[in-house]
Amino acid sequence: MIPSGNGGPAPLFGDLLERDEDGRIHLRCDGSRGWTGRRPGSHSSPPFPGTAVSFGEELFEVLEVQVLPGGAVSYLLAPWDERFLVRSVVPYKESYLEPAAVPSKMVQGVRRRPAPAAGEPAAGAPARVSLPPFLLRLPLTVRLLGAGALIAIGLGWFFPIRIFREGISFLVHELGHTVVSLFFGRFALPAVVLTITFDQTVISVLCVWLGLGALTWYFREYEGFRNVMIGLLVIYPFVAFTSLHVRMIDLGGHAAEVVMAAVFLVRVFHDERKVWERAVYSLLGWFLWERNAVMFTRLMFDEEYKGLYYTFSTTGGDNDLVKVAKAYGVSLESVAFFCLMVTLAVPAWALFHPRNRRADGENTVKC
Repeated sequence: MIPSGNGGPAPLFGDLLERDEDGRIHLRCDGSRGWTGRRPGSHSSPPFPGTAVSFGEELFEVLEVQVLPGGAVSYLLAPWDERFLVRSVVPYKESYLEPAAVPSKMVQGVRRRPAPAAGEPAAGAPARVSLPPFLLRLPLTVRLLGAGALIAIGLGWFFPIRIFREGISFLVHELGHTVVSLFFGRFALPAVVLTITFDQTVISVLCVWLGLGALTWYFREYEGFRNVMIGLLVIYPFVAFTSLHVRMIDLGGHAAEVVMAAVFLVRVFHDERKVWERAVYSLLGWFLWERNAVMFTRLMFDEEYKGLYYTFSTTGGDNDLVKVAKAYGVSLESVAFFCLMVTLAVPAWALFHPRNRRADGENTVKC
């Protein structure tokens, strides 16, 4: 080990810091700083970097976190890998509270600041909003998801929140139609409440097919991704060159809303992000999820709403689910039921995926 020298990272407030010959830092703190280590990759996904910590002009990544006996925490940091995107940076010197006025005590070789008296805020700590004790015992992620659901589902039908919700939904919906149209060789232009699509060209379809093959080859080392892409390559021409691709375009708008709802809700679990950012993701996710879940449910049980859906369309033709129902000779309720099951299943899979069950740093607050 090489102790920190002049010009290098220097420990603060009694932390123990050593730097090895590879430039990595071994930092021992008297308690958790809320940093998270790198998540290893798998056959289907790359590794996810740990917390970015800056020591002056130097930027490091937290590789490993180890809780030691007595409450101390050991962090292993390495110079930031340029392959990773830097989402947010935590300055080392700002991860501490101001030192107390009285001398610190040494406990098992680690300096600890005296704890504040009961009911007295710690020195330098920001003011906090009082919450009921049972809410404070909940993980931060649960509180963010609950607050987003309360606003989106409970207040989403009231002005001006409804205007914002409808705007987000229209944007994602029409972009979904556009992306699926382009994927199947049809040039498309999204508008406010409709998407203009053009005739399919064989050259466009072949270009997409070749692009899928190139992606499969480029990411061939990731087994899960490779297997999915091979399956997609096999079925793509059978969909693109038949009327089935038109039905995929019809469902693409609602599919995009459900997928983006899952993406937004998953990002609430990323505790390396700032709290306000995670709160916005929660709100956006529940906005998209609630609108589709309510719509499909009403199409199944509300006769008045179903009649309106049959007769009114901003494009002058049939609405998306009516097109699908007529094309396959099934009832609108059956199509709505299928869409509702997908709406319930996709975000649920995303929320309860094992990769999102992260305990370290769960209650960390970054503002």
